Amino acid sequence: NHQCTVILIELPCIFFLPEILDIQGFSASAGITEPVLESFPGRAFSVYSVFYRGSRCNFDCGTIGNNAPVAEHPIERKENTLYAQRYGMNRPGYGWAGPKMRWCTQVLKDHPREKFFSKLKEDYDIIEYVGIAADEGYRLERKCNQRDNMRFPLVEWGMTEADCLQYCKDRGYDWSGLYDHFSRVSCWCCPLQSLTELRVLYRNFPDLWEQLKKWDSMTWRKFRADYSVLELERRFDFEEEWLKAGNTSLRNKAFFDALKDRLAQFE
Repeated sequence: NHQCTVILIELPCIFFLPEILDIQGFSASAGITEPVLESFPGRAFSVYSVFYRGSRCNFDCGTIGNNAPVAEHPIERKENTLYAQRYGMNRPGYGWAGPKMRWCTQVLKDHPREKFFSKLKEDYDIIEYVGIAADEGYRLERKCNQRDNMRFPLVEWGMTEADCLQYCKDRGYDWSGLYDHFSRVSCWCCPLQSLTELRVLYRNFPDLWEQLKKWDSMTWRKFRADYSVLELERRFDFEEEWLKAGNTSLRNKAFFDALKDRLAQFE
């Protein structure tokens, strides 16, 4: 290897770095970039690359098209795996991700990342600056974040997710108001989102919701264990009716009994 170090800032979602790229992104990732560059005045090395490790399903990044991996993309599967035993070998697409089958992280993030690194490793010693915030310390316990060449400046500086967001807002980045709607911003089509986030998506981003319904109709695996996208839409509509009728809770038995009856009308 060359006797030099490549500083590679790897970001878990898209970011805004005017010196290098002209795209907008999200706060913890953005919060790492400018401070890292400012922290090494007179440095003997240079930043080789800023690596965008997004999933192509972030807000304002477009979509991954009709042939999305979730639905129609041809998949090569191995026999005698838990997946094959549970779902069979001949289903098109991966289906929606789930807590125990997060293929999206591997296929849309990890594989491109390792492909990008593989050639660099032939010629350089790589140091990765990763945008994990100080209040995400649990992520440091993961094996993938314990390599010797990794650095976590936000943790070292004590910058929380809220600090990063404020840092970016102070510099004029507002991401078209996304953080006025969401507490966190990532893949808008993720089935692992909370009902609160999905409710915001339905009520504020109708175009994305329609795309979500389309993908859900194309795939073989239900969006969530408890609801399809269409069922979520019917639930959210019913919630509004329920509250307008003078009810105050969306969590009690009366609500869930009434919701069950409403959904049964569509069966």
